[in-house]
Amino acid sequence: MDVHRSHERHSADIYDRGVCLCGGGALVRNFDQRIRSETRLPVQLRARLR
Repeated sequence: MDVHRSHERHSADIYDRGVCLCGGGALVRNFDQRIRSETRLPVQLRARLR
């Protein structure tokens, strides 16, 4: 996701709350660490969305 092209409101939410990986993305080994290191945003792994 390109945060710079995202809608302003969504960008603010992403910067405030971070990224939540679920489904297949959550299963990719070390994907959360890569997202965290490249974006410097908090990353959460979820088995399911709430």
